Amino acid sequence: MIQRKQGKKFAYLAPEMQPILEETYGIIVYQDQVMQLVQALAGFSLGKAHEIADGLEAALGAELGVEVEIETHIEPLQMRGLSGRDAPNERVAAVRDALNAIAANIAFVGQVHDVRVRETADGEIVNFHCRVDPQLTVRDVHERVDDVERALRQKFPTIKRVIGHAEPRA
Repeated sequence: MIQRKQGKKFAYLAPEMQPILEETYGIIVYQDQVMQLVQALAGFSLGKAHEIADGLEAALGAELGVEVEIETHIEPLQMRGLSGRDAPNERVAAVRDALNAIAANIAFVGQVHDVRVRETADGEIVNFHCRVDPQLTVRDVHERVDDVERALRQKFPTIKRVIGHAEPRA
């Protein structure tokens, strides 16, 4: 921040970010800035949001170095470090098959992959990735992925939590 305050050049990842981050020289410092950014950027298509996330990851990677892995997806509940254990391969396959069947009936969602199932004392936790139309807005994508998550929980009552990660189709 000091270098930027002293005049070091930088570029905002999106022009909508400038009025929100100008006071802090393009760096997110306050929680309300995060909320303002979400509001300002929520209307972006998934393709544009993913492009911005990729730009953020690249900028952070340049700053922190190659020995740091950067993931801009925010997850309220991580699979790693949780109590419990990975589900057997047969269970993962059954959940993957169900996710593919559900996604086939939801417009613009498909190519389910990277399915993980964790068994805990409170129930199963499922994490999956899927491909969606990159022209959809982030809001539309989340609604469709939420539909997949809800349908999976209805099919398998032992599933406590489902976390879907939407990625734009290439």
